[in-house]
Amino acid sequence: MSDGKIWPGDTQWAIAGKIAVPVLEEIGRRLPEWLHGDGQRVVTGEDGFAALLVFGGPADLGEDLAAELATHGTVYRLDFDDEAPLVKQFTGARTRHLRVYPSVFLRKHGIIAPGYELSSRPTPVITLGVVEGITPEEARRAYPKALAQFAAHPRGLLVTGHAASGIAVDLTIRRKLRSFAIYFNTEDQGFACVVSEPDGQDARFAIGAPNPNYPPLDSIFGETTVDGILRVLEIPRELLP
Repeated sequence: MSDGKIWPGDTQWAIAGKIAVPVLEEIGRRLPEWLHGDGQRVVTGEDGFAALLVFGGPADLGEDLAAELATHGTVYRLDFDDEAPLVKQFTGARTRHLRVYPSVFLRKHGIIAPGYELSSRPTPVITLGVVEGITPEEARRAYPKALAQFAAHPRGLLVTGHAASGIAVDLTIRRKLRSFAIYFNTEDQGFACVVSEPDGQDARFAIGAPNPNYPPLDSIFGETTVDGILRVLEIPRELLP
């Protein structure tokens, strides 16, 4: 957010990598003054990994700072946006998007981001996933401990419940299968559908604000309404309020 609001228990974005803590602390001091103090925290993980966690403002605030740090090694800028989470990798002058959730990425490096603990707070965003070419049985074998529900679907698999969209996207990455991740915000009625292709291309249709992390789509199979998209994807309407 750009209005000076901070949420100390809810990570908004981060800069991370094998970066010395004093360097990250100096980067933190270069952020807008209203993000000093409770607006940020430097934490350490495993094998020299560390992160500057920021609890307010847009992730774009870290873009130039991450690019600057990347002249000395690989750096990551993480955006925890509910509808379009992103991990952007900077290596020298090159960048690429990693298809992994920011909280999962940090956890793999020994860091738990506030607001994204294993028993995370309830979110106003409902997520669903449709994955082509895989059965519920195969999905359950791939995620034996997942709290999500897997059901048969005309395209292959319907994922509902905990981390449904993340599992759908992860199956695209692991199994090279096309997926459709639905995000619906129960507070502001925002709606988005991210289409992830097996070749690594992602795009997003949204009713509401666009997101610079994804190329925009004009429709989902010609449909531009919530009801129309759910119908064409054969998702039961009762799954969304």
